[in-house]
Amino acid sequence: MRPEGSAALAAIAEAIAAQLDQIDYGRKLAEQGITPVSLDEHGRMIETRRDGTTTEIDTPR
Repeated sequence: MRPEGSAALAAIAEAIAAQLDQIDYGRKLAEQGITPVSLDEHGRMIETRRDGTTTEIDTPR
């Protein structure tokens, strides 16, 4: 690959990475009717609803 091609690919990859950090995947999935579940910074399971609200899922400890 030519140097200018490598530079262009690196710039594209950087732009994509920057945008990925800005996307709220939980909300996007909920808008499509998918109920996403994720872990918060404390390791608790969190459900994201269609309206964008979140709730902790009660799990046995």
